[in-house]
Amino acid sequence: MGAAASIRITVDLPEALHKRLKLQAANSGQRVADLVRGWVESHCPDYDAWFLAQVDEGIAACDAGDVSSGDELKRRDQARRDLVMSHAARQNQSR
Repeated sequence: MGAAASIRITVDLPEALHKRLKLQAANSGQRVADLVRGWVESHCPDYDAWFLAQVDEGIAACDAGDVSSGDELKRRDQARRDLVMSHAARQNQSR
């Protein structure tokens, strides 16, 4: 099978940031495109691979007997919601 198709994108950067990017490319001996591509690869994980790893972890946990009841999950989810809501309320108060 051949190489995957490439998509060209245009990104607007402030002039100062563009200069920093070009300087980094020159200092590292890379092209700007290679730096940007590397950043995307390291910061935007392959969703399919991540999802399959999560499924494998879940299956392994179940096989090991590490399961939670529905009530436990509801309590944990409610605690998370409460935490998020209290954080949001604190943020609103500080404004």
